Amino acid sequence: MKQTKTIITHLVFGIQILLVFLLLFESKVQVPLWLQPIGRMHPLLLHLPIGLLVLLALLPLLQKEIPAESLHKLQSFTLHLAALTAAGTALMGFFLAREEGYDTSLVSLHKWLGVSVSFATHGLLVWHNQITTIKISFNIAVLLNVILLIFAGHLGANITHGEDYVLAPIRPKKVEKITTEMPIYAAAIQPVLEKKCYNCHNEQKAKGKLILTSVEQILSGGKHGPAWIAGNAGSSLLLQRIHLPLEHKERMPPQGKPQLSAEEIKLLHTWIQAGARVQQTLQDVKKTDTLYTLVNNIFNNNQTAKGKIYNFKPASEKKVKELNTPFRSVYSVALGSPALKAEIFVRKAYQPQLLQDLKAVQEQLVSLNLTNMPIEDADLKFIAQFKNLEKLILNGTNITGNTLSELKKCKSLQSLGLSGTKVNENQLKVLKYFPVLKNVYIWNTNISQETLQALQKELPNIHFDVGYIAKAEELLQLSPPILKNKSTILEKGELIVLENKLPGVTTRYTTDGTEPDSLKSFIYTVPISITDYTVLKVKNFKPNWKSSEMKTFTFFPKGHPHVQAKLRTVQEPFYETKGAIVLTDNRKGDATNIKSTRWLGFKDQPLDAYFYFDKQPPTVQEIIISIANNVNDRSFPPAKIEVWGGADSTRMQKLITISPKQPMGIEPREVTGIRIPIPKSNFRCYRILARPLARVPDWHYDKQYGARIAVDEVFFY
Repeated sequence: MKQTKTIITHLVFGIQILLVFLLLFESKVQVPLWLQPIGRMHPLLLHLPIGLLVLLALLPLLQKEIPAESLHKLQSFTLHLAALTAAGTALMGFFLAREEGYDTSLVSLHKWLGVSVSFATHGLLVWHNQITTIKISFNIAVLLNVILLIFAGHLGANITHGEDYVLAPIRPKKVEKITTEMPIYAAAIQPVLEKKCYNCHNEQKAKGKLILTSVEQILSGGKHGPAWIAGNAGSSLLLQRIHLPLEHKERMPPQGKPQLSAEEIKLLHTWIQAGARVQQTLQDVKKTDTLYTLVNNIFNNNQTAKGKIYNFKPASEKKVKELNTPFRSVYSVALGSPALKAEIFVRKAYQPQLLQDLKAVQEQLVSLNLTNMPIEDADLKFIAQFKNLEKLILNGTNITGNTLSELKKCKSLQSLGLSGTKVNENQLKVLKYFPVLKNVYIWNTNISQETLQALQKELPNIHFDVGYIAKAEELLQLSPPILKNKSTILEKGELIVLENKLPGVTTRYTTDGTEPDSLKSFIYTVPISITDYTVLKVKNFKPNWKSSEMKTFTFFPKGHPHVQAKLRTVQEPFYETKGAIVLTDNRKGDATNIKSTRWLGFKDQPLDAYFYFDKQPPTVQEIIISIANNVNDRSFPPAKIEVWGGADSTRMQKLITISPKQPMGIEPREVTGIRIPIPKSNFRCYRILARPLARVPDWHYDKQYGARIAVDEVFFY
């Protein structure tokens, strides 16, 4: 045992010297890859010195139970192990701290506290080896070392699990009331990120340099780019990592951490696909959209979770099942609740029986949605039988308001939707007899702003929602022009047709790559005729309105027919296309979704393809390759393109070599064409060899990865 203790003492001393050296030259230290796994064992080893030092602090309590000599030996053994593991933990922590993704100031403080614990424990070891009896001063020093250990451990917990990890459960939390007026991001998206993502992506611990605790930091992105791409959930890094296999090293959240539920994943996907608008509220979403349904369920469940208890008995499952038809839905407001919601839809299929059947669950029905149904004033007498009704939506129905007084029998009615009906202010005055009514929705009615103000004074306990009303000085933004053509590959003589829904709008366009303005750009009055590859940029303008966003459409006249393609190289597994047919099927891909079946992709090898004319070969003098310019997904133009021609694949000559212009920074995701002029020829066979960039440019956030090319069509003119 004496020899073992001697070896441990020298080993601990050696590690302390190494730590001093590393700390002195820290700025020049680079941890090799083979040492990084050792550094990552820091969280595994650190529990040993913690337990051993706490045990060392408790051993004096056994002085009366254990002989002094035996207690001294036990302390010596424990202290040797504690010193060795503390030194090893500090060394591993130093290696781990050299990795990226952590708050520099917090890690630095934790590092120095950890090294201090190691040095202090080594000092205790040297002290203990020089004494034969335990003194009070030694026990006090052990306790001080444990206190230092607690501070170091607390900082480590904050780095690993987020700020205030230890005390968070006992601190009072400010719970913000969730309402439909809140942005969907704050009410539904942020809570998911907070529960499942904040632990690894916060200001103190930013794995991959990605911080998810604020919108600004999310949009700025991390080492691999932004967390999401608005309008393109499939290409969003967040969703891609979530869908990786559980055992994959890049899976988020990683194996062993709380995983997202299917509902949470669907919510994130739907919200991102809908544009990821952080200020969008539920009221801004169409009720027919999936996003509305998902978020509305969260609001409803939130209300139920606040303690809403219903005293009535639940309806039988059999009865609820029978009431569900293709034109009527009946379902529980929340899991385990006896309260029911009902919704009737498809106006043309409406039959009065669809409403009357709900009498079977009249006691359990608390919400009824009859939007756009042909409900008449007389029907309100029947609806009033649903005595527990809390929410009634009559938007777009045929009611005039003459029988609104019937609904006084619904003593629990809190929300009433009358938007798009013929109600007037005199009929609404009856609402003062509704005891708990809080919200009335009257968008698109004949009630004027002046009348509304008087009505609001007369009924102060009711909030009348008239939707969004623009201020006089506020400019509303126009929607962009709509392309009516079914495809951007145009038949011979086919015209480009644009459409606007709002009268008085002027559509302007350019074909030279510049953004349209309200003065000099061409005005769209009749369909546009083109005979060549054209990039059309369009915007809408109207006096006293904000101009629309610019839309870009890339048009390709249909090339020579009867051409077939054959690949000589294998596309990247990332893509799921049908092979060479994609290059000649006259079906355009979307640059925001390069993983769709309309794209061929190549990264580690070039696109190498033969093109054969199966009939009399035409005269060709230009080839255009349609690619996806999507640098966010590392899809760049080819570095070099070679075109060969010949009578067949064994007898070919090189016709031209070009190096397409490369993006100099992040650009909009667009389909673009690479024009390749060739000597006028009528070969039966052509070969196109397009080589991707060897690596992503240095300005790109993913510069350590290879670039790819995505091609969907090749046209011969």
